[in-house]
Amino acid sequence: AALGDLFGSPAGALSAGAPMIGEANYFTPDNTTADGFSARIDHNFSDNDRLYARYFYLKSDGVQDPDPRPAFLVPNSTNSHLVALNWTHVFSPTTINEVRGGLTRYFTDIPAGTPGVPRIAEGGSGVATWGSYNGYPQLFVENIYTAADTMSLNMGNHGLKIGGEFRRDQENSEFDVGRPSYYFFDLIYTALDDPYYQVGGVDPHILGDNQAELKSSIRSWRGSELGFFFNDDWKVLPNLTLNLGVRWDRFSRITEKYDRGTQFLMDNGGDNIWQNIALGDFDTADQLSANDWNNFAPRFGFAWDPCGDGKTSVRGGFGIAYNGAVFN
Repeated sequence: AALGDLFGSPAGALSAGAPMIGEANYFTPDNTTADGFSARIDHNFSDNDRLYARYFYLKSDGVQDPDPRPAFLVPNSTNSHLVALNWTHVFSPTTINEVRGGLTRYFTDIPAGTPGVPRIAEGGSGVATWGSYNGYPQLFVENIYTAADTMSLNMGNHGLKIGGEFRRDQENSEFDVGRPSYYFFDLIYTALDDPYYQVGGVDPHILGDNQAELKSSIRSWRGSELGFFFNDDWKVLPNLTLNLGVRWDRFSRITEKYDRGTQFLMDNGGDNIWQNIALGDFDTADQLSANDWNNFAPRFGFAWDPCGDGKTSVRGGFGIAYNGAVFN
């Protein structure tokens, strides 16, 4: 009945032995095994000096990209280390200083199930795919060093905090985009070998060869962050406290340790954007974007007891924050 209603086919037009060609959704189970532990030690050197140290470790093994075909199964292995130190010194009942330092080390390895096979995907339903994602294999080894200091001052109706923070990020990675990917609208376009989207990492051979080729991307990215802040919890009235503050951040622009960063230049004399692209060429880049020094971030908040009896609190706040570079 359904065939007759939809396609005008009479009953019995499709024999029981006729081949069925189409698509079906499937569920591919996967699992992740993770083990971790943490340790912390606290020590009071005196009434005015306290120190604690913390270490955390996590190891995880799982599946990054599950696939019903074992050849295209993509495992994922991750190791994380975190070391943190904190020293608090009491100068007086109204002055406290806190120094913090830390190291985070992150390692992840994502191999390709079958490295020699490109990623081919039918985009209509997303289920007819084969080959591992063209960004695999991936290997990331990242180190983040941090140091910070915060001074807390109690001055009558003002609770002041002044501090700064420094962060250094080192990311050594391989992002293997050399194996291409092809995406099709549906199975018909797949059969016609007519993809709507193709992607692959290209080495443009900047030094003059001009014979571009697919290639992986091995980089050693470097970046630093520096920030200072000032905050004042000001008790204006017995039932009203204002939170006033400002922070300034400086994010260094990402550089590549071995001068493998590149940029695409479109200033070769074209009359419009299309000619600029056609005439464009790659060149080395000392850093990936221009410097930015005006990241001032104000903060404002309040806490108000409208009845003055300590039973009701109305709070509000507003703030601006800036985010640094994304290492990927």
